Amino acid sequence: MRRPATTCILLVAVLAAPAAAAEEEGAAWQQLAKKYGLGTWTAVYAAEQGQIPAGLQEEAGGTVRPKHLVWPVKGGRFGRGVGAGSDGHHQGLDIVAPTGTTIKAAWYGIVIYASERKGYGKTVQIVHPGGWVTLYAHCSALKVKPGMKVKTGQKIALVGSTGISRGPHLHWELRVKGVITDPSPFINPSIPHPPHVGPMPWQGYTVKKGDTPAAIAKKKGVGLEELLSLNQIKESSPLQAGWKIALPIKVKGKAFTKDMYVVQKGDSLGSIAVLYDVKIADLMALNSISDPDKVSPGQKIKLPAGAYSGAAIAKKQADKQEGEGKEWIWHEVEEGESLFTIAKKYKTSITAISNLNGIKDKDSLQIGQKLKVPKPSKKKKGEKVAEEPPA
Repeated sequence: MRRPATTCILLVAVLAAPAAAAEEEGAAWQQLAKKYGLGTWTAVYAAEQGQIPAGLQEEAGGTVRPKHLVWPVKGGRFGRGVGAGSDGHHQGLDIVAPTGTTIKAAWYGIVIYASERKGYGKTVQIVHPGGWVTLYAHCSALKVKPGMKVKTGQKIALVGSTGISRGPHLHWELRVKGVITDPSPFINPSIPHPPHVGPMPWQGYTVKKGDTPAAIAKKKGVGLEELLSLNQIKESSPLQAGWKIALPIKVKGKAFTKDMYVVQKGDSLGSIAVLYDVKIADLMALNSISDPDKVSPGQKIKLPAGAYSGAAIAKKQADKQEGEGKEWIWHEVEEGESLFTIAKKYKTSITAISNLNGIKDKDSLQIGQKLKVPKPSKKKKGEKVAEEPPA
């Protein structure tokens, strides 16, 4: 039985509709990217300075700031916060999770960058309402493109260790009107566990109906000027009930003491070593552990003296090596390398390399940078000792 011609035409139209809609949606984000130069360094730099075109800001949701932010990595653990590292240069919040774990948009907005970025590896940046900009770095894969509109909680990338990274984690930054800001107090629900290393984040507060900045400062016994500065607002700024704002009060860490770490759910000895910049072998020896994968929540792990902030033990070893006239060789930093991976490659310590090169900020490596590293005790086949930096 032959179908009427009109029926066939209708059937073709119905089947073609989804494809046409998808094509039209794709054209929309591409046009948006072209209109505002998204995906370029010019657009990224302007957004990071708080200079967002009015049209783009409107497309991203308008001028009213986000109500709060959502935790971008389900199951991810707070690694270290804003202000960590030597001289407090760490500008983001590190969330430790296995490679391939989903990274979600912390709030809705427009993707302004999704590509490689020096030091950061595969990176996504999003403009949100109110001039807020978030950055997601060291990803293993990107799931969005510049110009795309994303929803709160939408999958945008996967956790990785690209760029200069110590291990699989998300480096997450927030800029509020061009100012680097700790995202921790704006998270709702609050951070899922206490921080482990680095400076404590600020506490968050949920705005109640009728609250003003002055009233909140008085209620919480904090300085009004510091409250205003933390949130990039004015005393006259209207607040909305349900907003999360930052209080100038530090979160009390419960998992970290001076020389002890309490194992959290999902931890391995390897992830703990990444957090504190120490060797797995040192942790195993110090805690009489034979299997690095067998640690359980609540277990107390002793840390080497000076772990994370300088590793006093490693420093003594480095000083001893230099005092005995040990040779060193040159190493050129490649994409994806960090002091952690370089130290592991040459069977030495992060502090030994830092001392040889006068490095104060462990996160400041650049691709192509020449580093002195202590010569491995056993020379590898084909390895040469360079007396001068390679050309």
